[in-house]
Amino acid sequence: MKRFLNGFIGLLFICSTAHVVASAEEDLSKRLKAIETFSAAFTQIISDPSGEEIQSTSGLVQLKTPGLFYWQVNPPFEQLVVANQQFLWVYDADLEQVTISDRQKLDNSPAQILSGDFSSLGDQYSVTEKKQKGGNLYRLKALVDNNQTFTELLFEFSNQSLLTGMKLTDRLGQVTSVLFSEIKLNTGIADTVFEFGTPEGVDIIVNE
Repeated sequence: MKRFLNGFIGLLFICSTAHVVASAEEDLSKRLKAIETFSAAFTQIISDPSGEEIQSTSGLVQLKTPGLFYWQVNPPFEQLVVANQQFLWVYDADLEQVTISDRQKLDNSPAQILSGDFSSLGDQYSVTEKKQKGGNLYRLKALVDNNQTFTELLFEFSNQSLLTGMKLTDRLGQVTSVLFSEIKLNTGIADTVFEFGTPEGVDIIVNE
């Protein structure tokens, strides 16, 4: 959102804000570039616009740059999402169904940002930074003239530069909060983790 201010004081304010935004974007990019692999347990809570909890899940996430993603949700909402540089697999164990899509389905998503493609971060979001006790909080607001799924993203890093949490707000006001624990950074993850082997007997749906 642009603010229009008149006079010299307003000009100073605008210049100051622009500097802060650029610094925050650079700082966030630097932290993301430092992530070569990332593995953690997660708890995820989805809330409606009024703040009422809709769903709580837990599981395991693994990332590897460039572009490799693994997201496994524990029962009772069991689901597995795997992406390599070509394909995206979404496996619902309860439905005995796997959906295969082009990797580009992850475009503009937090998964894409975390797994290494943040080259256009500044084109898609305005970035601000807030230093707080225990670390840094980065707020990404989708630019007005684009078509992002999420209107706002928050990335929380500890003082040790570990990604400890995320909060995502979509266009309908639904909020997804994710907290990471048992974090392992740059410890090496085999590429085979990001290949999906379809279980025998499940339905396969291919999104063209």
